[in-house]
Amino acid sequence: MCRIRSETGRLQMLTGITENAGEKAAYRKEIEALRKKIEERRAYDQVVAHIAHQAIELDLDDGVTVNYAKFQGVEVPRDDGKTMKMDLFGKS
Repeated sequence: MCRIRSETGRLQMLTGITENAGEKAAYRKEIEALRKKIEERRAYDQVVAHIAHQAIELDLDDGVTVNYAKFQGVEVPRDDGKTMKMDLFGKS
């Protein structure tokens, strides 16, 4: 995530020094995309931490399908006190 933050800072600097409106718009668009990636990774980290603390038992004899299902639709507490359902292994 550090690289994404560094890139965001670099793009913000470029946005401030360029006078070309097209370049500014492109930089702002990229900055927004990077911010979304940061937020997505932060949410994913919360899910991983929550599941890790649950110490879910896996049985290799159950197979991938059964064990995979244990990580889908996990309710994760949010900062505002509510919960959200998330899949640890989302579709790529």
